[in-house]
Amino acid sequence: MGTPQAKIDPVFQNRLTELTDNANQQAQSALTGSIRPWQVPSKLTTSLLDIPNLHTPAFDRSNLNASYVQVTGDTTTGGVVADCMALKMQIDYNAVEERAFRLRHATACRCRAIAFGRRNGHGQVAGIFQGGVQQTVADMLRSGGLKATPAAAGA
Repeated sequence: MGTPQAKIDPVFQNRLTELTDNANQQAQSALTGSIRPWQVPSKLTTSLLDIPNLHTPAFDRSNLNASYVQVTGDTTTGGVVADCMALKMQIDYNAVEERAFRLRHATACRCRAIAFGRRNGHGQVAGIFQGGVQQTVADMLRSGGLKATPAAAGA
């Protein structure tokens, strides 16, 4: 049986604090009719043109990833289910925000290439919709003993 180990990561906490402040500033600018402030993390020290390192340190998830590996270790040194959930949520939230930030600052060519790749992947039978979401639900139902098969197309 594991022991609780996870905590709120400082990078995650900083982003949420800044997002709260940004939201208040943007709401105030809407009320006053002033120009809203641009949403750039204060911890961003990398040039917006340094694509491979744009995540450092503002969106850095290395400590969270290491903690996740630690808590999912063996049953004697690992954590508890709540650790996995809390760490995964922080990892995923920071990753999603980083992707959104990257897209807001990407060139038109880069945005088009990213959109093409995403849509092409989504359109595959093994893609996110049928191979991911639908398959996950079917797997869950099967684990409960039900015979889950995808519904016929158009049914």
